[in-house]
Amino acid sequence: MTRPLIAVIAAAMSIAVPGAEQQPTFRAAVDVVRIDASVMNGLNPVAGLTATNFVVTDNGVPQTLDSVSLDTVPLNLMMVLDTSGSLAGERLAHLIDAMNGLVKSLRPEDTAALMTFSEPVRLAVKPTRDRQPLLEALTGLKADGATSVNDAVFLALQLRPADAGESRPVLLLFSDGRDTSSWLRNDDVIEATKRSGMLVHVVELVAEEWMGQRGVEIRPSVFLGELADTGG
Repeated sequence: MTRPLIAVIAAAMSIAVPGAEQQPTFRAAVDVVRIDASVMNGLNPVAGLTATNFVVTDNGVPQTLDSVSLDTVPLNLMMVLDTSGSLAGERLAHLIDAMNGLVKSLRPEDTAALMTFSEPVRLAVKPTRDRQPLLEALTGLKADGATSVNDAVFLALQLRPADAGESRPVLLLFSDGRDTSSWLRNDDVIEATKRSGMLVHVVELVAEEWMGQRGVEIRPSVFLGELADTGG
């Protein structure tokens, strides 16, 4: 996976000349902040972007953009899969098929883990570069019980690597978004996401077959939308 990394550079330099007989003393400090940005046109990444295509502000103050570059970095992926009763049948089967495809598409240097949740939250596979345990864990999963989306996301955030090195920690959540049994509140999870530094992607399944049958429009979860925005 490639992502444009925006390097924001601010430099300050001071020169002190105590006396003509002494050599000038130079002091310089450079702060570099790298920001991950994904720019998409529908489902396709946009290439060929330069620093002039971006604006970065800090508390409303525009910052100097030094460069924009495309770097390929290893992923440290935490897959969080909803296995609650509301996903029973073909809906869970489709999710499992999609996740199998995702696991098989990972590069050798990528690390992945799998967490499943209904009411209890379970770390099914610890972070690994071996694809076989992930594929085996996805086989035979069944949907049952209530839904603890908040608790699952919070625990997944706590399992992020303390030192990811050059890898990029990513949380990928698959759910229908209807939390029915978590101990934690939405605000707790949003705050934990802000502090985690993890990139968060959300795939939400909306029960379209219910629309019209019950006379109720099923709308996407406001919380999951906020979670994805908070996680970049």
